[in-house]
Amino acid sequence: MEWALEVFKGMEERRLPGETEAVWNLVRDGEVWTYRVWASPYLPEEVRAFPGARQVVRMEREVRHKGTGEVRRTVSYALTTLGPEVAEARRLGASFTSFWAKGKTPIARKTTDHCPGSGGLYHPNPGGM
Repeated sequence: MEWALEVFKGMEERRLPGETEAVWNLVRDGEVWTYRVWASPYLPEEVRAFPGARQVVRMEREVRHKGTGEVRRTVSYALTTLGPEVAEARRLGASFTSFWAKGKTPIARKTTDHCPGSGGLYHPNPGGM
């Protein structure tokens, strides 16, 4: 799994080849939810060994409470079978947020209130994608 963490870490440090990016905000229940998603078809040889793996995805979710200013951050990582020709960062992010809205966890994630890019996990086929 060390190699997978290296790929995800690379997404934090620099743009990967073929990377797409999307950012959007939602306001709900006195909170501002900001989503930032990156997706890239760049896959090291070890990742390409996963059957059907086509892209690596990184998603940050920041929730800021309007009244108190409290901030919660979540960073999630995934591999998906959807290629860049059918799913760029925005579409993948929308798919993942719909799983969250249903109370499901389609991708492995790391939650932190101080360092949104720390650590990380992966799921070889999140939510059947």
